[in-house]
Amino acid sequence: MVRYLVLLLFFYIFSQEYVGEFEELGTSACGVGFGQAMVGLKKDGSSFYYNPSLSLLHTKREFYFYHSENYGGEFRNEYFSFILPKDRYTFGFSLYANLIPDIPYCSLPDPNLPPNESTNKPIFIKNVFAYDLVPYFNFAFFLKDFLLFGFNLKFIYRNVFPHNGFGGGIDVGFSLIPQEGLILGLRIRNITSSPIIWSDKKIERIKPNLAIGISKNFNNFTIAYESEPSLNKLPDNNSFGLEYKIKELIFLRGGFYHHCFSFGFGINYRSVYLDYGYETKKYLDSDLPASTLKISGGVKF
Repeated sequence: MVRYLVLLLFFYIFSQEYVGEFEELGTSACGVGFGQAMVGLKKDGSSFYYNPSLSLLHTKREFYFYHSENYGGEFRNEYFSFILPKDRYTFGFSLYANLIPDIPYCSLPDPNLPPNESTNKPIFIKNVFAYDLVPYFNFAFFLKDFLLFGFNLKFIYRNVFPHNGFGGGIDVGFSLIPQEGLILGLRIRNITSSPIIWSDKKIERIKPNLAIGISKNFNNFTIAYESEPSLNKLPDNNSFGLEYKIKELIFLRGGFYHHCFSFGFGINYRSVYLDYGYETKKYLDSDLPASTLKISGGVKF
């Protein structure tokens, strides 16, 4: 055990901050309503993105989608997934896309000198398009009837003009279910520090990220809490959410995440569901307004 902890510490020390921030945006409008407290909560087809072991709690095949427009529509997130459950194990596949269009690309008349408004003023060349594409391959199985384990193998392709990068990594997760309606979750994202190799030979490594969560169902009420015990995220590392359901048809949600109040609602009809979520203020420093368009949904069969 000690050698694995030492190895994890090595990966953490020799990786960079903020390289993997795109994974903090989430992939669930239901999760937005819950304040993103999803590591110990199974709600929709995004479950294994937040905790790779949670796909085991799906009893039917499930298609899922998510669409989000962020920072006043400056960029979009798209996510699609499919879950295929078996008796004692589950397969999952998803594709995450982060799309940032119309980025002004400028050049300096003399690239060897610093920018200057009078003698070396930047010149607009064209608008460029930046994006991330990340496919996830999930596999989860039972260690015990009450203990679940899963992992995601992912590949990362990033394009930031004029360079592109390719890499990948592994996320792992555990879920403990000591009694019906109670879930304890643990996830380590980028446990191998997920290296990204750029076309200019630069190498970036995404820091491992630990999160723990818990959820409890009380008939019509569900509450959830999540924490990321990471020094660079203090004190913004706690999430909380709750949900009230009406006859398994309508779901009302509220949450708190990164100094940000969130709310949402969902509609469930037979095997089809649709969710909407709204964050009142973005957790990153920005004057751009929060987006009102975060929707997700799926079908079970």
